Amino acid sequence: MGADCPGYRLISINGRRSALATYDCSQPGPCAQADLTLEPLAVIEGHVLDSNGMPVENIGVELRQSAAGSRSRFRRAVSDDRGYFRLFHLPPGDYDLVPQPGSGLAEGIEWKGDPQHLSLGPGDVISGAQVQLRLTQGVEISGRIEGLAPGTRQVTLLFQRPNSNSGRTFSKQVEVDEEGRFKLSGAQLGRYEVDLLLRNTQTPSGEMTRTYLGPVEIIPAGGGLTLAPREPVVLRGALNVEWPQRDDLPGVAEGAPVDLMATGEDGVRRRATAQPPDYRFEFLGLRPGSYRLTPSARGAKAERQVGDDQWEPLGEIALNGGDTVDLDLRVRFEFGRLSVLVRPPPGSRAAQAAHYVVGIRTDGVARLFPTDQNGLLAVNYIPSGDYEICAWPDISVDDANNSAIWRKAGDSVRKFRHDEGVDMEITLTATP
Repeated sequence: MGADCPGYRLISINGRRSALATYDCSQPGPCAQADLTLEPLAVIEGHVLDSNGMPVENIGVELRQSAAGSRSRFRRAVSDDRGYFRLFHLPPGDYDLVPQPGSGLAEGIEWKGDPQHLSLGPGDVISGAQVQLRLTQGVEISGRIEGLAPGTRQVTLLFQRPNSNSGRTFSKQVEVDEEGRFKLSGAQLGRYEVDLLLRNTQTPSGEMTRTYLGPVEIIPAGGGLTLAPREPVVLRGALNVEWPQRDDLPGVAEGAPVDLMATGEDGVRRRATAQPPDYRFEFLGLRPGSYRLTPSARGAKAERQVGDDQWEPLGEIALNGGDTVDLDLRVRFEFGRLSVLVRPPPGSRAAQAAHYVVGIRTDGVARLFPTDQNGLLAVNYIPSGDYEICAWPDISVDDANNSAIWRKAGDSVRKFRHDEGVDMEITLTATP
């Protein structure tokens, strides 16, 4: 038997420090009892911000733990378009939270960030962690912003690479005169899409409004930019969510909010959250162009209504300046089970299968699942992807994550592709 409890780690079974145990339940009589000792795991979440307090996306944040006498452990997350990151399922210990901004967006331009030391106890939740970045080099540019309200003296400009997967955002607060002229130092060279951020002083919370100003190219000369608001693009609608009739699925809870991601043809991404009970959503700050709209929940598929009770897969949506598009979407969840039968290894005296440990590996990381006394295993859900699978009479977590062990298993290792919504059956022969 084994324990897979999201948010916890197994400390011991019947007082023995182990992640797996095997029981022979083939004989008549009461089932064996096991006392499990679980320890809650910790969570760290927060935002990556620049020196102006604005979010920076696509920044790697690495959590490092180096315990005496053991190998260093690494966990990594990447900030989204809100600068948000989350690291979870963290064992207790001392860690260093290290930003990984990499090289700059152009030669000689770099982000810098300092590591933070954190101590985590069992079940600790650290919210609001802030990773501060600073721009170490840049050029000075000047320009003018048209269409500002009279009396506006300070604005924030947000610069984003057209392909958000290959670059990062940076933002700067600038002072403007009565004609909207400004100067900006520390700008990074390259092509950008620019947004104007203004704080709404008419509301108690003072939330920020975001206006698209169009594309620009920052060059070493750095002068003569003219920025003007573009016609807004609005994408909104409502979701009809069909929740799965299963209660054994991770991360799917009926009545929970549903996140949607709009990905532009240039790689720029925007997120909107559809909240219950009506599940309405609206994307802010979209630019003209084509977008692919996808729900971010596991196994979720979105369809667009084209008639009375008629739906079709949601393709790309073309948006022009000034467009307001309303969508009625249906979100369904497709999950596929994986059933595994493990047969005795070659040359075994066993006439039938028994308890085995199945390792399922992707991207070099293996998870272990124990079979029942008949060599059967049912996995309720795994994400779509390419996998390797192998079975042993017994194996530890460390050995299962050793590539040499998998190579030694040879023909006992099988490769398979798993897709959402597909039930699969696999028969394995255990390694000797």
